[in-house]
Amino acid sequence: DKIADVIGWFSKAGIPTVGYFMVGAPGETRRDFEMSKALVARLPLTLITVVIYTPYPQTELYDECKRKGWLKDILPDEEVRIEMFSPMLRTPDFSDEDLASWQKELYLTFLLHHGVVLFKEFFRPLGIVNMDMIGKFFGMLRFRLSRTHKRSAEKTTGRIARCVC
Repeated sequence: DKIADVIGWFSKAGIPTVGYFMVGAPGETRRDFEMSKALVARLPLTLITVVIYTPYPQTELYDECKRKGWLKDILPDEEVRIEMFSPMLRTPDFSDEDLASWQKELYLTFLLHHGVVLFKEFFRPLGIVNMDMIGKFFGMLRFRLSRTHKRSAEKTTGRIARCVC
């Protein structure tokens, strides 16, 4: 209730708020997720971010997940890689599909209850929402160029630079 009060005060004062939600912590249940979903619907948030639980290397949680065999196949030189948008764990509590679904459900719940607020914030001068954030919000800005595409882009950029100069 304290969180709801504080976020409500910010909202009434016209100060944007961002909710940061995490799904997929070991032991999390569908009931826990439903409580998070209800919170997203209830709180007057301007924007949310939903990430999938990722234990950081050199922490107790990471070591515990490693001991229990929950970490997906990660090469030793990749242990510094931290990725919060795709599952890095296999636990008996939920599947990768469950996590992807929960992540989408939270975003859809937010849009259903707060889409108008998000839209208004996008057009507010100096607002916290911009095109980059909108793209990340919808998960559409994942550009992974192959070497061929990179070379093609470099050639095109070079031609444009020569024309401009």
